[in-house]
Amino acid sequence: MKKIIVKAEVKDVDKLENRLMNLGYDFDPMYWQHSRIFVPRNYEEHNNFARMILRMDVKAVDRPARYSLICKRHLEKSKIDLVHETLVSSYAEAANILLQMGLIIQSEVSRTRQEVVLDNGITIYLDQIEHGRKSYIKFEAVLENESEAEEIRNRIEVLMMDLNILPDLVVKDTYGETAK
Repeated sequence: MKKIIVKAEVKDVDKLENRLMNLGYDFDPMYWQHSRIFVPRNYEEHNNFARMILRMDVKAVDRPARYSLICKRHLEKSKIDLVHETLVSSYAEAANILLQMGLIIQSEVSRTRQEVVLDNGITIYLDQIEHGRKSYIKFEAVLENESEAEEIRNRIEVLMMDLNILPDLVVKDTYGETAK
């Protein structure tokens, strides 16, 4: 699956939530995520290398955790992310397989997350990173074909302006890289 992903640091979460509510959007309930990021030994940031992410989602204390394995690769030239996700039944087994394949753990990121899906196909995530105590807003949209990439980027830019998110707050690094 191809996605457009834009992420920015949030300085004032309350103001952002109020702006979203004024636009008629409200976040779903908060949930907790933990991601362990695995990379090849020769991994270079921002160099089109694929990363494997083993993720645990806990949406409610009375429901079991959900485990997924995500292969993610950012194509720098087109600014498109290739993302493939599959559910796994055993977190430990999946981690062992990745380690046996020679991948190494680059970082671990725990966060609380809220999301809202907009009518135009864009999903907004509000992430509070536990390590570093920073907040981020993440805009994500699935591409049906690459020809619509520029149109989606424009919609995200307009939405960022509506939410008063300044371009200098956009971050290129992953949460794992920013937590270093």
